[in-house]
Amino acid sequence: MKKFFTLVAALLPLMGVTAQNWEGAGTAADPYRIASTDDMQALAEEVNSGNSYAGTYFSLEGDVSSSMIGADGASFMGTFDGNNHTVTLDLTSGGEYIGLFGYVENATIREVKVAGQLTGHDDIGYNGFGGVVGYAKNSLIENCENSATLSCYYKYNGGICGYSENSTIQYCTNSGAVMAKSDNQDRSGGICGTNDGGTIIGCTNTGSVSGDDGVGGIAGRHENGATTRSCVNSGAVKGDLFVGGIVGELYENPSLRAATADIVYCYNSGAVTGNESVGGIAGDLENNAITASYNVGQVTGTTSVGGIAGNPNTSVITDCAYLTGTLHGAEEDANAQDAAALAKEMATVFTSENGWASAPELALNGTFSDPTVAVSSSEEPEKPTAIEVVEGVKVYAMNGSLYVQTPQPMKVMVVSLTGSIVKEGTLAGTQSYSLSRGIYIVKVGEQCFKVRI
Repeated sequence: MKKFFTLVAALLPLMGVTAQNWEGAGTAADPYRIASTDDMQALAEEVNSGNSYAGTYFSLEGDVSSSMIGADGASFMGTFDGNNHTVTLDLTSGGEYIGLFGYVENATIREVKVAGQLTGHDDIGYNGFGGVVGYAKNSLIENCENSATLSCYYKYNGGICGYSENSTIQYCTNSGAVMAKSDNQDRSGGICGTNDGGTIIGCTNTGSVSGDDGVGGIAGRHENGATTRSCVNSGAVKGDLFVGGIVGELYENPSLRAATADIVYCYNSGAVTGNESVGGIAGDLENNAITASYNVGQVTGTTSVGGIAGNPNTSVITDCAYLTGTLHGAEEDANAQDAAALAKEMATVFTSENGWASAPELALNGTFSDPTVAVSSSEEPEKPTAIEVVEGVKVYAMNGSLYVQTPQPMKVMVVSLTGSIVKEGTLAGTQSYSLSRGIYIVKVGEQCFKVRI
């Protein structure tokens, strides 16, 4: 009989049955309550053994320590609410993902604080190395904080998320150092290493970021229509090639003409240092857009250096400026402004309508204070409204903007109630549109959605 019970216990994870004693029912109204380090370890063991907990809710009830949840590519697909408690990590992983949550899909991770340290191996090709999440697919990460130190090797390193695929990262803060430990550390950012078709909104980085190619204060690299909006970096950013105060490298965005911008309403005050393609906001761009973004940090490079963009190629840069005297290694251009003029212009951009609680202020000594986002990590974020989901398509309004997410390239048309076409193009991934308040009809493929902004 004893052997029988031992066999049943071994089979429980394979059957998707939990072998733990959490309180709660795992529902939104009565989530499983994680009250101790043992409870957290039980969750890690369950997920790592193959239980994804899709549609299941968890609530962290106190500060704990943890091993990695989702090791070796095992997916967490539930909702985890940290309730602003701290999870302390001491992780060294030999797998392809590393983070408090190694791999998440269709998941929500909110209000969790991560402390401690994460260390990689120099012989591993990581596909996602982040303080909170290693790799996020079709997921939401909001109001999370990371203060853990990341000692990184290879690619896709971020203080919050290493690799974000069609995911949203909003109102997150990183103060932990993202440190290069090898010469081939590419795609490193204070918030996200690679933002692939996703959106980063209202995030702040104060930690230093170092790497080789594609290094940014917020994101190392953008691709497939990714967008960064209303973000601020004050951490030092250092790399070799494609180095930017906000984003290091932006790949071509085929949906540019249907989009407002790839980087919009962003601010950098951190020192940006590199060799080639170095910019106060972005290092290297190709058919992208930067709108209403500002740099007051020192920018130093040798080839293709700019106060806003190091190598803009065929991109569009509008309503952007940088502080005179901060650019080293290149001549100042039309975007350079003295402190008084810059302060006046920024006061009209960093407003509550654009997602900010305060604008940069000019001190008597000529320095600027950093702006603050309207929703901090200690506050409840604005929830999406009018969200509809049809075969992987999401259309919703949030923070005064329209958001459209598609799983594959699809035609998108936004029409006002007067019948005017206000946005049109082909989109793959997630894109935000800044529109006047009102009701709009959004056609994605053959599906139509009605959304109020």
